[in-house]
Amino acid sequence: MSQGPSHHAAAEPRASRTISGPPPFLLVRVQSRLHHATVDAAGLRLPYVRQSEFGRYRNTMHWTVNTLVADHAYGRFNERADGSFKGRVVILADPRELPTPAGLGQVDTWYRMDATRGDDGGLDRGLHVGRHAVVVAPEDEPVPDGVRVVRYAGGIEARDAAVHAVLREQGIAPAVASMWGWAGSDATQWAKDTITAHYPDDASRIHTGAHDASLDNRIEEGIRIDDMVGRFRTERLHTGPGGVELPIIDTIRARIEAQRTVLQTVLDSLSAEEVVRTGQFYTGHLDALDRLAREADRIAREWEAKLDAPAPAMPLAFTAPPADLRAKLPPLPPGAVAAPAAATRPFGLPVPSPFGGLRALQQLPPPVPQAPPGVALPSARKPAIDPAIPPGTAAPRPLDMDELLIALDQAGEATTSEAADRYMALLAGKPLDATKPRAEAVHAAVHEAVNKHHDARRLAPPAEPNTAAPARTVSASPDAPMP
Repeated sequence: MSQGPSHHAAAEPRASRTISGPPPFLLVRVQSRLHHATVDAAGLRLPYVRQSEFGRYRNTMHWTVNTLVADHAYGRFNERADGSFKGRVVILADPRELPTPAGLGQVDTWYRMDATRGDDGGLDRGLHVGRHAVVVAPEDEPVPDGVRVVRYAGGIEARDAAVHAVLREQGIAPAVASMWGWAGSDATQWAKDTITAHYPDDASRIHTGAHDASLDNRIEEGIRIDDMVGRFRTERLHTGPGGVELPIIDTIRARIEAQRTVLQTVLDSLSAEEVVRTGQFYTGHLDALDRLAREADRIAREWEAKLDAPAPAMPLAFTAPPADLRAKLPPLPPGAVAAPAAATRPFGLPVPSPFGGLRALQQLPPPVPQAPPGVALPSARKPAIDPAIPPGTAAPRPLDMDELLIALDQAGEATTSEAADRYMALLAGKPLDATKPRAEAVHAAVHEAVNKHHDARRLAPPAEPNTAAPARTVSASPDAPMP
């Protein structure tokens, strides 16, 4: 069945050369279908049809040598997990009609694909495998005219028998594939000997280890940069090694630079013929990295603007503290009026946030040091008198009780907020206990601060009279001035 001629540019210098005699080995590739392969002057061309996000980053087509690939933990090529037949089509190709391999191994040999930029800007990729390629396929699989096809009827056993027959007719004994090579063979030594015999001028360009350790695999890992830039739109930090939270932008920039280095290294290693055949994939990805870098910088500027913006001043509803805590609070000064439980939050204090609020909190003065009960703090001068305390009632307060109540209110509303935790820790004058749940640690810190303040008021010597400052009434109005 003919599917028409191919209009893709071929790597003519190698594909069109005359070959004679038996091949040194045969390349074997298992597929579920032939995927609309075409035939042109250079022979059979296999298109790359994987349209997933990962597929955009893969530029290699993989084969085994003298054997059918075995199913293993990293992939199932012959049968699906339910036992159904998957690898219905097998292509066998003479390596003398293909480009120089990027990686050479008995059970994993890979070639970089032809890459042609279309009129729509998309990249059309595939691989010419020569005029002597053989397709082993079931009766119902369409195969284009101009390529030799060996049909089989039945399941996987019939397919294997047809493939082994093609190998034997070329003078090659079928090998048995294991996870890393042929059973009973030294795969590393075979790769070295094969390069010496057939690719002596390209030894430095051919990878002989596992694909996972190759430059081609590192390019495929570039998909993680796309994912990370997408996350950066809504997340500023990510968890790095050891559980440390790191700025995403730093990791993005490092990975982009690493990808540029890998892509340029591959480009520099290609021969002039290979640059023409496959170079557009690598230059296209370098351009894509530039676009990702610009997008990441734009998002970073947006985050900086958010971090520099002041926190919105929003009055919140005031929630009364638990009864056991209320019982421990020091009495209000004479003349002060208690705020009702459901009143608007006093003073209209801003909500701590991960942006401007956090920066404001970092500028709060340190808590006033406290001495043990009954021990006065050393000072070169007498402390200033707090005009908010009626004359003769107590010494200057180390902490403001209204702020502590507000902090407790915030602990109930935003216990998972880093900014709220830091705010409450600063007000309480002590670090949070990391061994306790976040909310419990916050409440414990406030409890202790309240008790210390109560003891300081009870044990401190009487304050000097202050006749200049009238008693103050605590207002529940959000418009009341700050103390």
